[in-house]
Amino acid sequence: MANLIRLTYVSKATFDCSLGEGSVGSDELVQEVQDILAEARKNNQKSQVSGALFFGEGYFFQCLEGKPSLVLPLVEKIKTDPRHEGFKISYQKAVPRRYFSGWSMKYVPVTPDVINLMKSRGYPEFDPVNFHESDINEMFEMFTKVDDTSLLNERLREYSSIIKPWWQRFGELFLPRTRQI
Repeated sequence: MANLIRLTYVSKATFDCSLGEGSVGSDELVQEVQDILAEARKNNQKSQVSGALFFGEGYFFQCLEGKPSLVLPLVEKIKTDPRHEGFKISYQKAVPRRYFSGWSMKYVPVTPDVINLMKSRGYPEFDPVNFHESDINEMFEMFTKVDDTSLLNERLREYSSIIKPWWQRFGELFLPRTRQI
């Protein structure tokens, strides 16, 4: 079994997110969320941490996956970020596999699917602070199926590439390449 954990936290934005929040009908992300995504994608790719970020109703709902020795110090760093407050770890488990193995940090926008899931679970709005474990797991499942609209933004596309297993990276570095004709 792989030595992996999946950790999810929720927090509330400290910046003005009234415009371009990524709400239904909005394709724009506020600059702070763009900055967070760009930084997460760059750093997570280097450290082999994967995950997903959802931002809606002024809340961050982020899942991080990887080796505990990498994820836990990262979470301690994230806690101190002044762009959010009310940090709460809502889920932490050892897991045999990653949900988001192909993403250094997938962005999940507010979609009708998210809204419908919230309503079906009895939430009148997105309220991750009160999520139960079953709500979190269902969100994870849905997140794996939702398109990442942030890839339309060239700056955010730069570090979104798939985290490749070590054996694929090794092969790319040391195995001879076939010639294209």
